[in-house]
Amino acid sequence: MGGVFSPYAAVRVFGGPVWWHRGGQDVTGGDVHHYGIGAGGSLTISGMVDIVGETTLIGEKTFSLGVSVSFWD
Repeated sequence: MGGVFSPYAAVRVFGGPVWWHRGGQDVTGGDVHHYGIGAGGSLTISGMVDIVGETTLIGEKTFSLGVSVSFWD
């Protein structure tokens, strides 16, 4: 069955700092914001395929889009 939309709210909190190696030197970094608030949803377009999208517009700004496939019920 298609046409089912499942919305959701997203709230994330990030830790830090992050350490890594770059050009042979130790580097420390982190996010400007340590949180993200947004919303997303999943739309079933057939019995097996969903399109999933999410955006966070408060704090760290992100957008993601994906497709998922169910292999069984």
